[in-house]
Amino acid sequence: MMKGISMDVMRTALGIFALLLIGILLPFTVTASGFYIQTIGSMDVQGSAYPQYWYSTPNPTIAGMAPADSTITVTVDGVSGTTISDASGSWSYAVTAAEGDHSVTLATDAATSYSFTLTIGEMTGEGGSISAPDTPAAGVGTPTIVLLTLGAFALTLPFIFKRFMTS
Repeated sequence: MMKGISMDVMRTALGIFALLLIGILLPFTVTASGFYIQTIGSMDVQGSAYPQYWYSTPNPTIAGMAPADSTITVTVDGVSGTTISDASGSWSYAVTAAEGDHSVTLATDAATSYSFTLTIGEMTGEGGSISAPDTPAAGVGTPTIVLLTLGAFALTLPFIFKRFMTS
């Protein structure tokens, strides 16, 4: 009789544990994201990282992606300003830059930075091709976490049952 009660208690405990685990972990998602620029003005740079960009008109807006809710510091010729990425990671910053070369540094609060020269005016020489960034896609990590936790719990069940069976 004691063995039957122990099995029922263990099944109930496992069910409650699984529901609690799913209820706690389900709202959490894990996203993979990078920090890169997507556009300078109307020019799509596709997340490329070149040491120099040319743009034909003054005062372009630089836009890109960063981890959600990150503070991005934009420094142009030693003058800094900040912007914050939204929940999806998008950010933009209007740069004040007349014709000529400008030193630009973009940095996140996660200590990730990227520096380049922004030349306003006509491009001299040949430009290179732009390729898409090698950034992992965002996704949901909850199913993996739940399955790993339940698997670990299931592996310990024989030891728990053995303890109750010998009581």
